[in-house]
Amino acid sequence: MKISIIIYGLVISVLVALVLDLLVRRDGYLQGVEMSITDRYYTFREPTRKEEPRIVILGIEEEDITRSDIGYPLFDKQLADALKKLISLEPKAIGVDLYRDLPVPITSNFTPSIAEYFTKEKTILDEVLVQNKNIICITKLGDKDHPTIKPPPAIKDSVDFGGQVSCNDISVDTVDNLIRRGMLFQDDMDGNTFYSFTLQLAVQLLGQDFISQPDENDPALLQLGKARIRPFEGNEGPYSNHPGGGFTYLLDNLGPKEFTTFTFSQFVDGEITENDIKDKLVLLGATAESLHDYSATPYNMKEPGIEIHAQMLDQILRMVELGDEPIKTYSTNTESVLIFVFALLGVALAISGRSVLLLVLSSLVLVFGLIGGSVLLFVKYNTWIPVLPMLLSLLGSAMVALFYLFFTEGKEKKMMRGMFGPMVGPSVLKFMEENPESVGLTGARKTATILFSDVAGFTTISEKLSASDLSAVLNVYLTPMTNIIMNYNGMIDKYEGDAIMANFGVPVWDPDEAESHAWKCCHSAIEQMEKLEELNKGVLKTDYDLELGVRFGINSGEVSAGNMGSDQRFQYTVMGDTVNQAARFEPGCKIFGVSIMIGGTTYDFAKDKIEARFLGLLRAKGKESSVRVYELLAKKGMLPDDRIELVTKFEEAWETYSHKDFTKAKSMFDGCLAIDPNDEPSKIFANQCVEFTKSPPPEKWSGEWIQLTK
Repeated sequence: MKISIIIYGLVISVLVALVLDLLVRRDGYLQGVEMSITDRYYTFREPTRKEEPRIVILGIEEEDITRSDIGYPLFDKQLADALKKLISLEPKAIGVDLYRDLPVPITSNFTPSIAEYFTKEKTILDEVLVQNKNIICITKLGDKDHPTIKPPPAIKDSVDFGGQVSCNDISVDTVDNLIRRGMLFQDDMDGNTFYSFTLQLAVQLLGQDFISQPDENDPALLQLGKARIRPFEGNEGPYSNHPGGGFTYLLDNLGPKEFTTFTFSQFVDGEITENDIKDKLVLLGATAESLHDYSATPYNMKEPGIEIHAQMLDQILRMVELGDEPIKTYSTNTESVLIFVFALLGVALAISGRSVLLLVLSSLVLVFGLIGGSVLLFVKYNTWIPVLPMLLSLLGSAMVALFYLFFTEGKEKKMMRGMFGPMVGPSVLKFMEENPESVGLTGARKTATILFSDVAGFTTISEKLSASDLSAVLNVYLTPMTNIIMNYNGMIDKYEGDAIMANFGVPVWDPDEAESHAWKCCHSAIEQMEKLEELNKGVLKTDYDLELGVRFGINSGEVSAGNMGSDQRFQYTVMGDTVNQAARFEPGCKIFGVSIMIGGTTYDFAKDKIEARFLGLLRAKGKESSVRVYELLAKKGMLPDDRIELVTKFEEAWETYSHKDFTKAKSMFDGCLAIDPNDEPSKIFANQCVEFTKSPPPEKWSGEWIQLTK
């Protein structure tokens, strides 16, 4: 893979992650959607304790406020009598979610003096509240936009931990006005600390020892029984720079529980017994919709306030007794790293995709894997991850990378198509377009097989043809030869008139078949000879009265491959001794009277796929050492029996010849001619034996044939 693509991929990943994390997510643009996703995740969870029988709701319903003997609001004496009656049933505590900052007389007609009222009715309620420390009342701390509502005056100073005064302020998410956080305590505008309605009730049930500070070096951390929690600071989970306030925590929103619930009418009518109330936490408040004491939660847009408090109280009890901690979230920096990692994955997905189908399937696997993994983490391990930004980062970076690749690789493909389109077959060209880094245009040492072919005596033939016929004959010959070469993944290096130079193994080749270029080149040469025979009997004979003969030189070895030429004009080609040797083999065919000559390395690479005859040792002009050369005869298993016999006898004769026993060798070559009187190599070596009998070769001669010309 190109280093430039890796670098651009990293740049794309960083940019996409930064945009999503810093400019989109942290500015809150994803907050609402992320909250909705989180709400949905809660529906997949099962609470560790499905019921909480110690919480009882005494709700003032529509049927209650329409009764003449109840009505609403409950006046002070009426509330005092109800509290007395509840106390007689021995509850653990009573939470009164009704404001009593001002007196509520029996009638709104204030004809009696206020002093008389205070000395009678209000004194009764004050006495009940003061005498029963397990009655928890409420105050509203408010803020700059909401007024403060004070607690009942008789117990206004009982604000300590475990006292009777509690704040019932509820944190509402400003994004969608839903309640997703509970509160333990909060300071008022004067800096005084007030404990929440639910925490004060929990103290009545559990005592004061369940809450502590486990680490003096970490004052924000609180121990609630078996659970440890930290205050909400504005960026946890789906929140982005959300205002905090007080010690709030994320609710686990496991849906509305079915708490034991009674109406005030049932209470007045004596339908509630001691068994329903004893040792329990009773929450008294309005549940009638017409009283508008409700708020929106993820599971109910009109959840009565007293029921929301019951849910919060249940979660505190579960935290203390079962260790049900609020959902865990990672730090902002860790979430940023996760977003960046998925941006990297998106880029990797884009630059490694080999097809649209594979890209789509891989994307679906990653997307559903991420969603499934996030659900698993949430449900099983109580951990939240920023799944939406991670998904957007994955898909966004993949899309950006794809656009980048579309424009940059489009140029590379165009260059590849222009440079190699006429030189290689469609499958090779497609591979090169998709893997430009595998071509190595700047030059590389590679092992390859080089083919040279030339029409024998074509200069004489061309002199007899008109220009148009000459062009037509070349097209008739070169077109099928080129197709055969390309069918074997060969590359047309160049045409020189009737001559062809082709390369196998460059510019690209399958590494799993590293040496297959040798046999594929040989097979292409064999098929070219077969095609030539067909042309000679067909169109060349009938249309032009021609019969062409072609010689092939094939050699394998290391070559220098790459773009070569000037700054203005260059071409991908190969150079080196291997190439030069292949070029010499083509005219060298004339020495032995054969059509296809291959080098020893080619034979070694391809011998399991071809039939060949060892011709001897050939030394090129200016070279100190000789090389083995072979005549390529057929594909493996396609040589007739008589030719197999001829090859065996010929190679035995050559061994005798190389040992300077020329008389015996002559006789053996004559035996080969008895099999095939037209076998040119046998004729040539038989004549050479006669010459060496008359004039022996040099003393150090070992059978090589010295080639005098290229």
